[in-house]
Amino acid sequence: MRKQPQYLNVISDDEVELIHRNSVRILEEVGVRFPDDEMLARFEQAGCVVDHDTQIVKIPEALVNRALVELPKDFSSAPADGGPPIRLGDGRLQLSMDTTPDIVDVMTGRKRRGTDRDVMQGIAVSNALASVRLACAYCLPENIAQAAADVWCYELLWTYSQKPVATWIYSTQSARRILEMATIVAGGEDELRAGKTLTY
Repeated sequence: MRKQPQYLNVISDDEVELIHRNSVRILEEVGVRFPDDEMLARFEQAGCVVDHDTQIVKIPEALVNRALVELPKDFSSAPADGGPPIRLGDGRLQLSMDTTPDIVDVMTGRKRRGTDRDVMQGIAVSNALASVRLACAYCLPENIAQAAADVWCYELLWTYSQKPVATWIYSTQSARRILEMATIVAGGEDELRAGKTLTY
């Protein structure tokens, strides 16, 4: 018997629309903070209202709607070792790890800040669980300088994960380093675009 695709519907279509309307209102009226001058300039060029003193960007509803139309509705992501990719956004349930600053230590039962050792243990758990399709850095490693923590996490993920990977990127500076690493991991720019080893 063929296994049917599994879809998870947690909220109704009306509730989804309500969340969307309120999200758009927050983006347009309250705004979001982007502590990066280059990104502030890009938002301003795109037609957003930018307060450079507070680094708050207010994004017009028309720009949000245009982005929703133009962005792909689903995409694939592949592991660095050339294993099978997964498709994200196609409506199928895909379990992913998440990244958190604090963890509960299983040995002591106490909450503490994560380290790169915890990131490595998270990768090992992800590799062992067939239900986890996308691996992220399990935690934010406090023992690594914040300016380099995201770059280090991507290096660990690409080196040891058997799954497609993703995790937080904290700045345009580290984004450039991560993109350089992704290009090397993929074997070139064309291969990176085709294989999509960098999810976001």
